[in-house]
Amino acid sequence: MQVYNEDPEDEPVYLLAIEDDEPPPQKYHYKPLSDPRNFRTLYIEPGAPGSRIRGSLHESRPGDGVKYLALSYVWGSPQIVAYVMVEDRYSLVTENLHAALQHLRSEQEPLYIWIDQICINQQDHEERSQQVMLMHEIFGKSVQVLIWLGKDTQPYEKGLLFIIKLLAHTSYLNAQLDDDLVERVVDFTNSQDVDEILPSLSALYENRWFSRSWTFQEAVCNPDTGILTSYVGITLEVLISFTQLLMKNDTIKLLIPLSHESYRATRQLMILSQHNTSNPGQSLLQLAHSTRDRSATDLRDRLYSLIGIAASNDQQAFTPNHGHSTTRVYAEFASSVIQESNRLHILEYIGSPVRAFCLLL
Repeated sequence: MQVYNEDPEDEPVYLLAIEDDEPPPQKYHYKPLSDPRNFRTLYIEPGAPGSRIRGSLHESRPGDGVKYLALSYVWGSPQIVAYVMVEDRYSLVTENLHAALQHLRSEQEPLYIWIDQICINQQDHEERSQQVMLMHEIFGKSVQVLIWLGKDTQPYEKGLLFIIKLLAHTSYLNAQLDDDLVERVVDFTNSQDVDEILPSLSALYENRWFSRSWTFQEAVCNPDTGILTSYVGITLEVLISFTQLLMKNDTIKLLIPLSHESYRATRQLMILSQHNTSNPGQSLLQLAHSTRDRSATDLRDRLYSLIGIAASNDQQAFTPNHGHSTTRVYAEFASSVIQESNRLHILEYIGSPVRAFCLLL
């Protein structure tokens, strides 16, 4: 959940500027949530492709039966923004989110969806801190989590089709990785145009979604998580299965060599799958270390993006506060780790990217 600054130093570029024949709309002002345990969902009205996004916000509580989708995406540049209309007032969103909303909106049916940029008052530090603690429930209790990789997914299509066909051909989703399976993978791969497939797979794994801090939590909360592309539908489970196949066998890894940058994403997907299946109660320190290759515009989010899936004692000992500076947040986190464990094992992480908060002691 990146912070959106509506007053950047550089003048933003506006997409879909207000039409000359429309009266200038007023900026949308959030009403405080009636309970800090509640959250908002966005109702999007049906509309023609390319027309203005219009909708309204509705307050709910996780688990109260409201059916909605949750969007996992990368914010993109805050310098290129678009208007959306919320209850006949304007709200600014980044270009990448605007493209996702245009893609998702139906011409006939309304859409209920949770999106951090709109459903959280990003200018209210207290509300943002409260909503961070609900993110696990918000994503976990959605009907489905949708991963938006951007509006131009054409470079990924050949790679995605290869993944789907390979797993179907080898039945890997229901099979053990043995010599017979490896042979089937080799035979199938050799029958394909690998020279065209490899750049597509590398482009897929190099998408920024796989390297951002917030997307880790968003991906582990709900077993029904799909990846949005222009033509090919694929679930996150299928992509993880292919990644496991690729990473667990040297023969297959040599047969399907990816770019160096792609292997950072495959490692993160392996870590994600391990969190899903075997170790849901890791400490916040362990999670921060295992996701150290991920990035965040706001360095505080390296911790805040993980607190909802950390062990419960960490959630009690360390709570988000967006009013605190980065230095203070990391110092308080280090202090909470030492007090909770009565040990100085946090010092073991000096020399890794986690060392920043160690040096603040």
